[in-house]
Amino acid sequence: MKKKLVVVMLIMIIAIGGIGAGIIFLLNGSDEAKAEKEPTADEVVKASVEIPEIITNLKSEGNAVKLVLNIETDSEKAKEELEKRSFQVKDAVIDILSDTNADELDGKKGREHFKTLVKNKVNNYLQDGKVKEVYITSFNLQ
Repeated sequence: MKKKLVVVMLIMIIAIGGIGAGIIFLLNGSDEAKAEKEPTADEVVKASVEIPEIITNLKSEGNAVKLVLNIETDSEKAKEELEKRSFQVKDAVIDILSDTNADELDGKKGREHFKTLVKNKVNNYLQDGKVKEVYITSFNLQ
């Protein structure tokens, strides 16, 4: 009886140790994978395009916005294409803003929604890559 109890306890200790080691391995492995995938600042700059200042009226009466965007792509090839399509990006931004009220752009949530709309619309134009992120580098709502 004692031998069975000792064997069961050893099996449980080994199993708990194995599960713990597995969890530690998974957690450490995912951190390393994330660290490897993060681009450096130089890589971000090489794949980014600045969209110069855009000033346009909003849907809400008497409101206007002035902003500057920086769009990060997933490759240098996508960046080159985006530079050639900058007029389409400006048109898309003006289109989105002309259908947006001032209160929809107010606050972080509103600007995040706007950036998502721009990202999705610009991605429809691109053939050689995708937009990873849209940054608002200057924003003035009047």
